[in-house]
Amino acid sequence: MISRLQDYFGERISVFHSKYNIQERVEVWNNVLKGMEKAQIIIGARSSLFLPFDNLGLIIVDEEHENSFKQFDPAPRYHARDAAIVLANLHDANILLGSATPSIESYYNVKQSKYGYAEINRRFGNVLMPDMELVDFKEALRKKEGKRAFFRTTIG
Repeated sequence: MISRLQDYFGERISVFHSKYNIQERVEVWNNVLKGMEKAQIIIGARSSLFLPFDNLGLIIVDEEHENSFKQFDPAPRYHARDAAIVLANLHDANILLGSATPSIESYYNVKQSKYGYAEINRRFGNVLMPDMELVDFKEALRKKEGKRAFFRTTIG
């Protein structure tokens, strides 16, 4: 993904990730601090939220439902998706939470009209969408079908 974005945006892209050495990360930090053209678009891991942004316009959190956004060790402990939402709010920036399977919190916020919602009805390369079936497990448990209802729907 990084190379595809670099092909399109060129030198305006910087990458901030722990796989890079400390000198490379300090260079990105300084480029963001100075507002350099090299740091107009940052691709980064959770820790990139702590860069010294001045003119933040858009944050994209891809696969927002992922548990890996929750920092457990070492301190500071935080949830990067939630921190990104707060950061966007502080900078009056836009935020896009992307997911084919949104988190329950995000889905609830859409239902409460706190978040906007955009649906994509086709996949990249026109790959077919999967078949989906809604199964009422509460009803299945009431009928004492339980797990059989799940297996019946997945196996056919």
